[in-house]
Amino acid sequence: MLPELISVVITLTNPEPVSFPCDQGRALSAAFLSWVRYVDPNFSKQLHDTGSAPKPYTVSNLHTNTKPKTDRVFLQADSQAWFRLTSISADLSKFILNNLLNNLPGEKMTVSKSAFIIKDVTWNPENHPWAGGTSYASLIKDGLLGQSTPQIPLYFASPTAFHSHGVHLPFPRPELAIRSWMKNWNAYSPMKFPESLFEDLQGAIGVSNFKMKSDVIHYGEATFIGGVGNCTYSIVNRDSCWQQMINGLSSFAFYAGTGIKTTIGLGQTRRMDQDDYRAL
Repeated sequence: MLPELISVVITLTNPEPVSFPCDQGRALSAAFLSWVRYVDPNFSKQLHDTGSAPKPYTVSNLHTNTKPKTDRVFLQADSQAWFRLTSISADLSKFILNNLLNNLPGEKMTVSKSAFIIKDVTWNPENHPWAGGTSYASLIKDGLLGQSTPQIPLYFASPTAFHSHGVHLPFPRPELAIRSWMKNWNAYSPMKFPESLFEDLQGAIGVSNFKMKSDVIHYGEATFIGGVGNCTYSIVNRDSCWQQMINGLSSFAFYAGTGIKTTIGLGQTRRMDQDDYRAL
């Protein structure tokens, strides 16, 4: 059975030396949408026409082992880079696995005028730590029947921010993160969480530890500032069932992302063990 939620990691290599701006989330998102349009124009239209519902996918930035110089990345020939795309919709996940990945328009890919070759595509977590696949039922089962904890250690791997009451907030406040996850969950999961469960989060969950910094993503004239790093949420004053639901939602963040602009690289998130903060 195919997973309802997937994280696909695409590894690239460059046959020639290349140079490109650091922030490529928007370019990679455009490439993903062009692939969908190439394979199935009708499905592409459905993907665009989600109305007020959140988009059912995320796309990361392009990651390399080379530290950027100023605002550009320079890669020698035959270097490696990778990015990930995720889906939280069963229909989109099925389309990606059954149709898209088998019908990509060739092995070559251009990112910001730089030529790459697609070397590998995987959603197997044994092949890459940021790949994976699961179901909503599994997240519910692991959250409600597995080992949950009042301490939720999270790694925000790319700038994470929110718009709240007309204000831009570049820090992952837990109540905003939970509402972000729940909105995505209820849009695409067959099992909905009652919104009343999360109406009053004040005094129910807080931040017990964090090691974060602000970071900036540039897209032309647009600038987005968000928080990057480790942040641990602590659940207080709530029963074990509520605690377990938050645990399930925090695991869902691996596929849904957190906050705004997750389709162009922001809000990449994962639940981490306390001693395993694995960076992008």
